[in-house]
Amino acid sequence: MKYVKEDWIRRSSIVLVVSLIVSALLWTLSLTDWAATMNTAEHLGNHPEREAPPAILMFIMPFIKVTLLTIIPAAICLFVVRAARWVKSIVKTGLHMQQ
Repeated sequence: MKYVKEDWIRRSSIVLVVSLIVSALLWTLSLTDWAATMNTAEHLGNHPEREAPPAILMFIMPFIKVTLLTIIPAAICLFVVRAARWVKSIVKTGLHMQQ
């Protein structure tokens, strides 16, 4: 519990900022002509007829989707935190060398 309470505001703000950035990028993507074309093609049924996926994939794909949608933002947050620590250590080391 000690580590959950430690510096939770900074950690939560990092998650919030990354989520806002990803949401903004996806929102801008939804406004493109490419997305409009994809939406109209899907609604009009202009896609070639495909076979139904195997039944096992119908059970596995939701788990893969949830896993990826959880791991990707977590990896981005981890990268941001480690990059911030690395920059902080460089700046701290650089300041000690100048004195």
